[in-house]
Amino acid sequence: MVEEAKSNNRDKKLEADSQIEAEQLLLVLPNLLSILFGKTISPDVRQMISNFTEMALPKTTAFFGEVEEIKTTEDKPRQFIALNKVSSVFIRSIIPDVPEDKSALDYLIENLEPKTTVPPAGYLAETSYIEYRRLLSEIAQEVCSKITFTKTQEYLDSVYSAHEDILSTGQSVVTKLPIQHKVLNKARMRFTKKATESHIKIYDELAGQFEKGVAIVAGLLELLHGQSPEYLNIRKRGLANNLKKVEQSGYSILASNFDKLIRNAIAHKSYVFNPTKKTVQFSDSLSGHTRELTYREIAAITKELSALVLALNQLPTIISIEQLRDFKEMARRLEEQEPNFNGLTESL
Repeated sequence: MVEEAKSNNRDKKLEADSQIEAEQLLLVLPNLLSILFGKTISPDVRQMISNFTEMALPKTTAFFGEVEEIKTTEDKPRQFIALNKVSSVFIRSIIPDVPEDKSALDYLIENLEPKTTVPPAGYLAETSYIEYRRLLSEIAQEVCSKITFTKTQEYLDSVYSAHEDILSTGQSVVTKLPIQHKVLNKARMRFTKKATESHIKIYDELAGQFEKGVAIVAGLLELLHGQSPEYLNIRKRGLANNLKKVEQSGYSILASNFDKLIRNAIAHKSYVFNPTKKTVQFSDSLSGHTRELTYREIAAITKELSALVLALNQLPTIISIEQLRDFKEMARRLEEQEPNFNGLTESL
């Protein structure tokens, strides 16, 4: 019954999305692609694409003329089918190796999905990485089944425009992850002060990335509760408020494995090593609380936070893939409704 209800919700949402104007959806796809491929499409190029100009995609000039005509009509299904064709051309312009007999959207999705999943090998196998991934996929599916395409993208756009950080975070993860992975994946019979200093440094780097990631989740939860979140406003509320929102949801594990006391102590250099006991005492000047952890425990919480940040960093792409699936499903339904409109329905 629950699965049937979810399916019905997505069906209703897809019907609503089918009424979105072609121009809006066309702007969504370039945003998705630029994000998914780590590229920034300049505003003027995006504008050229949205206006169907010859400069943007020369090979589709004749088709653009047909689309311009369709845009002046009230026939939204025909608009959407036209948009579907343009999207295929757009994808193929970025991914030149799409087989001619292959759907461009299917090919895109198939090639993106493996990139969002890191096999739980090495230290990741000791963490809750798979559970984090499962919960984030669940959030993405729930958002895409209940929230309209445009509303979801409006929020994601606020994320990307509000922080160049989303790109800097991605670049930071790409450049630092191999170094962090090497340190965290090293098999240790004993834990030294030097190794623990490395773990503390990594925890500090991960904490900043986590703060951005958990804010994105908090915003998605607001979307699901009928609000219209703005990423900058969510960030301004601060880490504590965003943690509380996630902790009070059904996805609390995404917040509960982050230690605020440790993070604050590291940020303010308020920790002291005890080489004899092989422990570190962390002090949070804000709360007045202290916590003592062994070198081994510090390694464990750093590995756990690394797994969580890795999963959170994949969330926007997971959502984008779900959106692309919906985009294709909407096109399929509309093609079925417009069997005689063959001029604009060549395979995607």
